[in-house]
Amino acid sequence: MLQTVALRGSRGQRQLFSDINVTIKPGTLLAVAGENGSGKTSFLRMLCGLLSPDEGAVLWQGKDIRQLKELYCAQLIYIGHLNGIKDDLTPAENMKIAAGLAGDDSSSESYERRWRRSVSATDSHSSHESPITGAKAPCRAGTSVAFHTSTMVPG
Repeated sequence: MLQTVALRGSRGQRQLFSDINVTIKPGTLLAVAGENGSGKTSFLRMLCGLLSPDEGAVLWQGKDIRQLKELYCAQLIYIGHLNGIKDDLTPAENMKIAAGLAGDDSSSESYERRWRRSVSATDSHSSHESPITGAKAPCRAGTSVAFHTSTMVPG
């Protein structure tokens, strides 16, 4: 389970968000929406441990991700914006390559299921079998952020 507790983030002197309390259970999806510059990417980077919050904490299985370090990082896949997404591959193929680079050897079917779940909440017309080229924004978003929510128990 992934949680944020009283998370606050800013960019420079500008506060982007504060007191964000979210719980993401395994097998569920969190959609992050907002205006340009509202802190969506900063929030996602905090969830991944790539950016430290001004206040609050991100917890994985009840432990602060700053304490878990590599244990936590091994449990997620984060592809920011369009970095590394190959347009001529399907979303599932893109996710499998990213996971393989991170040492995850799950089956192709597993990635297809994850992608379908991540995009179904926003776009029922995208196909997991079609290349990314020309895909709608929700398809790209579904491919861009996929958390691997395994049953890892922190040590």
